[in-house]
Amino acid sequence: MRITLGVLVLGAMALVVGCSGDDEGTTRRPGGNTSSSGGPDDPGGPQTPGPTGTASAAVTACEAVAAPKQLSDAKAAGELRIAGTGVFFRSGTNVERILKDGNGKKTVFTSPNLVRMFADRKGLLLVEQTNEGNPNAILRGYAANQIEDDGDPETPPPPEPAFPEFPVAEGEDPGGTTAATNFNAISATVFGADAKSYYALAEDNNGGNAILIAIDRTALTQTTIVSTDKEIKNPILANNTIFWVEDTQRIKKITLATEEQPQGQATEIFGLGDCNLAVSESLAYCSVGATIETRDLEGKNAKTVFGVDKSKSTSPFGVAEFFGDKLYVRSASPDAEVQHFIRSIAPDGSDESFVACKRTAIRDLTSDGTDVVWADDTGVFMVAKK
Repeated sequence: MRITLGVLVLGAMALVVGCSGDDEGTTRRPGGNTSSSGGPDDPGGPQTPGPTGTASAAVTACEAVAAPKQLSDAKAAGELRIAGTGVFFRSGTNVERILKDGNGKKTVFTSPNLVRMFADRKGLLLVEQTNEGNPNAILRGYAANQIEDDGDPETPPPPEPAFPEFPVAEGEDPGGTTAATNFNAISATVFGADAKSYYALAEDNNGGNAILIAIDRTALTQTTIVSTDKEIKNPILANNTIFWVEDTQRIKKITLATEEQPQGQATEIFGLGDCNLAVSESLAYCSVGATIETRDLEGKNAKTVFGVDKSKSTSPFGVAEFFGDKLYVRSASPDAEVQHFIRSIAPDGSDESFVACKRTAIRDLTSDGTDVVWADDTGVFMVAKK
């Protein structure tokens, strides 16, 4: 896996701008480099000088941030998923669940071979490595337990449970549906799902190509959607379309099949170097260090929507994600006064606030309609969405 680096010059000061320390979500042919962000004593990037005297805009914005609720002290949490009132995540070789109120902590699944997971209201998908000598992935899937309907048309259907439970058995055989694959387990990331399929990015062990695949929820059969010898990162499922960044600068998309139309062809919509991609219903966003750029989903109407010159901190923009009605952007390097932080930016760039600050490097981030949940080197945290 590779972490893409670029150089941004602000005035006479050079800032080293990098993508997130996560290695997940980027797949390429073998031969890349790997690096990681530092912890509290090694912040993992250049410090941004802060002003003297009166409080800076960054400090003021940080002071307005609500104290988060710590859901877990897991130091290596990732692959966060919110399903109803449950927060699911992987911590090493365990799948963990905790409710938003801090109760209901449960180890849902554990396996020495577990490397990836994805959970939603309908199901749980696990990616396990076959064994130490075989890097191929084994898929294991569970449909969420269903509340039985009594079948009486005069009786309203039972309410949807507040969070999903999965029928994982204890012991040597945890049950579920399993399927073999021809892709590398460690390279895989499951980035989305719809009613019929999960969607994953991985590296094909047969030829080293990066592949985007659909995995049937029931049978776990796999269909290759895209195969390329180029690097792929930032796969996003939105609007029945998969978007991704190829070779760090070519933004592409492919429309998935529906009952009314067949699958489309992979097409390039625009190019922009070192793009950290996020997608809303109508726009593609590229976080590129000093600025956040937008295009419509056809690649037209280019616009700089926001820049560090307008931000409360000059720390460059890192990984960006669009949740609901706002863009959430992790700092690429720590601010000297507020350390690592998460910006919330209006879609048109008209407003910016901090969601979290004084953190170690953000490992993962997700949100639903009411809350923002993130993981850093000190655990899993949640704050109400503004």
